[in-house]
Amino acid sequence: MAQAAAYPLQFRLQGSSASARVMTRFFVTLVVACEMVMVVLVVTGVGSIWDVLYAGVFGPAIFLTIVWGIRRSQDGAADLTPDRLVVRTRTQTQSYRWKHIAKIEVIALRNTGALSSRFCRLFGMDLEEKLVRLRLRRSVRLSLLSNRLGTDGFGLPVPGFKATLLFLEDPEGFAREAVPYLQAAGSYRP
Repeated sequence: MAQAAAYPLQFRLQGSSASARVMTRFFVTLVVACEMVMVVLVVTGVGSIWDVLYAGVFGPAIFLTIVWGIRRSQDGAADLTPDRLVVRTRTQTQSYRWKHIAKIEVIALRNTGALSSRFCRLFGMDLEEKLVRLRLRRSVRLSLLSNRLGTDGFGLPVPGFKATLLFLEDPEGFAREAVPYLQAAGSYRP
C-alpha cells in the first residue's frame, strides 16, 4: 500500500470547463432569442421601442452577471490532504473526507448523464473530454451559513446528491495521486 504524502497536492480546475462553456452558450442563445422576440413584437406593433431597449440593456447585463459567476466558480484548485479532498473556487469551498468517497473515476463527458450529454452535444462540445467523477458514500451537505458544501460538517443534506464532477486540468494524474489517500482511509475499491 502506497504512503500518502504529508503535504497537500494541488490540481488546478479547468478555467473553461465543459459545464462553463455549455452554460455560457445556453445563456447567449437565450439572450439572443429574447432580443429577437422583442424586435418581432415591436415590428408587429405589440411592443414598444422601449421594450426592446430595456431588453437590450437588462438582458445582456443579467447574462454577463450569470456568466461572470459561472467563470468564478471554475477558477480554483483541488487539494489532496491526508484526511480530505478540498476543492476551493472563488465562489465556494467543497470538502469531502476520504472515508466518504466510494470511488474516483475518470470518465468522458458523454458518460455524465443523458441530460448533460444532450446539452453538450446540442452546444457542440467535445464529448470525449475527460473529467473526474467522485462517487460518494453519503449525501452532500449544504451549509446555509457559509458557502461550503461537502460530506462533512453541519448543513442540510442534499437528497440524491451522491456524486460530483470535477473538471480538472489533469484528471488522470488526480485519480492516480488520490488512490493512496483512499487506501489510507480504507475506502479504495479497485
